[in-house]
Amino acid sequence: MRRPMLFIFLTYALGIYSGEYIELINEKIILFMLILCMLAFFIKKKKYIVLTLIVFVLGNLNYIGHKYYDGELGNFENDKITLKGLVVQQYIYDDKFILKSEYIIDKKKKYFIKENILVKLKEKRRESILGKEIIVEGIIVKSPAKRNPKEFDYRAYLKSKKINSILYARSIEVINKANVLLDWASQTKNYVYEVLENTLPPLEGNLCYGLITGDKSLLNEEIYDNFRSLGISHILAISGLHVGIIYIFVYRITFKKKFIQRLLAGIVFLMYIIVTAYSISIIRAVCMLIILDAASEIERPYDSLCALSFIGFIFILVNPYVLYNSGFLLSFFTVMWIILLHSKVEKLLYFFNETIRKIISVTLSAQLGILPIILYNYNEISIYSLVMNLLGIWILSILMPVILLNLCLYLVMPKASTILAFFILWGSRIIINLAKVFLKMPFSSFLLASPSKIFIITYYVILLIIVYEIWPVKIGKRSMCIIIIGLFFITNLMGSLVKKPFTMTFFHVGQGDCTLITTPHKKNILIDGGPVSEGDDERLLYLLLKNGIRKIDIIILSHSHKDHIGGLLRVADKMTVDNLIFGVYANEIKEFNQLLYYCNVDEANIFNMSRGQSITVEENLSFKCINPSVDTVYKEDDENNNSLSLILDYNDFKCLFTGDIESSGEENILKNNQIIKADLIKVPHHGSNTSSTRNFLNEVNGKIAIIQVGKNFYGHPSKEILKRYDDYGYKVFRTDKFGAIIIKVNDDELNIRTMVR
Repeated sequence: MRRPMLFIFLTYALGIYSGEYIELINEKIILFMLILCMLAFFIKKKKYIVLTLIVFVLGNLNYIGHKYYDGELGNFENDKITLKGLVVQQYIYDDKFILKSEYIIDKKKKYFIKENILVKLKEKRRESILGKEIIVEGIIVKSPAKRNPKEFDYRAYLKSKKINSILYARSIEVINKANVLLDWASQTKNYVYEVLENTLPPLEGNLCYGLITGDKSLLNEEIYDNFRSLGISHILAISGLHVGIIYIFVYRITFKKKFIQRLLAGIVFLMYIIVTAYSISIIRAVCMLIILDAASEIERPYDSLCALSFIGFIFILVNPYVLYNSGFLLSFFTVMWIILLHSKVEKLLYFFNETIRKIISVTLSAQLGILPIILYNYNEISIYSLVMNLLGIWILSILMPVILLNLCLYLVMPKASTILAFFILWGSRIIINLAKVFLKMPFSSFLLASPSKIFIITYYVILLIIVYEIWPVKIGKRSMCIIIIGLFFITNLMGSLVKKPFTMTFFHVGQGDCTLITTPHKKNILIDGGPVSEGDDERLLYLLLKNGIRKIDIIILSHSHKDHIGGLLRVADKMTVDNLIFGVYANEIKEFNQLLYYCNVDEANIFNMSRGQSITVEENLSFKCINPSVDTVYKEDDENNNSLSLILDYNDFKCLFTGDIESSGEENILKNNQIIKADLIKVPHHGSNTSSTRNFLNEVNGKIAIIQVGKNFYGHPSKEILKRYDDYGYKVFRTDKFGAIIIKVNDDELNIRTMVR
């Protein structure tokens, strides 16, 4: 078999991914594995099949082992502890750092535990403590599980860094004792920052600091957002390009003397790995460089794809969760597809001269290779991405050596370094302003829903067919691609024709309400949008995109409080909305008027509803309004009791959406003889003791209660109300405890699944 390492790497990776869905961990599986191992030695013709199964199962077992391991520090969850350790990773201006623990004191007992932990501070700090030993007091919690379907998995991200717990610090004491290597790296980062601060304005200086160290904590948010929208944010990440530039820089100053070159390169790269917070891309590039040098030394042929596969396999063998780190995927897939595609692409660009042809073929190969990963993780693509990548990489390849030279020159001739700083300043401004210019051009960027796994698999199968020319002899390459694309569309068409279950997803959006309803005919109904936090008004938008939703058929707004309307603004701005429904007495505050404006731009149908009115969405699915009434008007500031309250009826399954109505609103509904019997109730006002009266619950007579609530200072949900629902026989689900609650209704079956189990 040619390139067996690539085969092993990919098979092992598939085994790891399979661990999300199947757990091959019991005595029978282990016995089966032992039998397969023995058979591998005797079966010649089927040996590769047997070995494939073994590698696949080992990947699955490795993932399961890491999945259920919460570390020793996890045993002290919610305890107030004192911990001593070494700071092994810290950005220059951040509210968190990574600590390697030495011992922990809990309830006057000392436990010696060596484990990484993320320490979170109350506020961002500029003081560098990288490499210092510290004593910190605080409370330990386990890393949070994913709380919404397809949302960014912070727990998996932390596990990719071998972190299982978070310590919320109350006090920190720095000990003078320090790790020499880490302390030197800290001084290097501070020196880089000092030079750039003294020679460049803050905007350009912070950009250059991010380019050199990979630390984006100081980077202007607008610049980063612009780069992300144009698909060039990766140039701000540390990559193999940086290693290549540094290696050439070392190569030039050592006058091609191999021993000195290797010694200096080894020291520089070791320090650079620490300075860049153990960047996966840097480690990968340095390891490939070492293998290349070793192959040259022993006079053996170097296969870059085998080297890449071997390094990738070691990464996922040590820690399978790196596969869930977008930095790992982008780094390895970029290089892999450059290796596989660039020669094919270069042949198509024969009309360019050789240098331009090589640059475009490498950039285009990388873009084609990581396109599904970019779409899946970032949901944004730009038609100018290729051009901006070519310009950005070209500018960066000039800018990086000048910055490095400037850092060296500042040591001996600080004043002379201002000359180089002038070129750095204009190089930085060119790339910043180019991004602004391209973003102002029409159709600069598009928001797209995350592609399905079928799409991603089909995409890469087609690329592999093009690369390896794997197709039957009698069928041409073009015909084979057309067949696969045809099968892909047929599969998707069949999927769209298959009736899917009626689904309600009660999202966890913190202290607020947000529910997504997906109908059997694939209509999307969004009831409220939850709150938004400062600097993060796109959470709901990207949550919907991650779940494959690009269009909202109906937005239903219960009332205009920020914990209900907040997330809807970005959704209405960036997505197509067909219909907007709100109560007859909606409070026309600033946010409500913004929502109306965005819906009018989309030419959406706008309705207000009052008691007694109903709408039919599709066959067997309707909403009936039970509040507010045109006859009963609450005070203008009594927004809660004016909440639009609806009974959803799907095939005799009934769900009551109550907004934030309180006791007087509930009494008014009962006084008007409204039939409110329902199987499920969205608990009014986040479980406040001002709602859910006994008379109201008695009339609802349901079985399931959903409380959408987050961390708050109001005492929601009230213990009294929780007990009341328990007394009435309700099974209560809370989004603060269970994360998103997903309810599927299929014929007469009701299935409830929670994100946190």
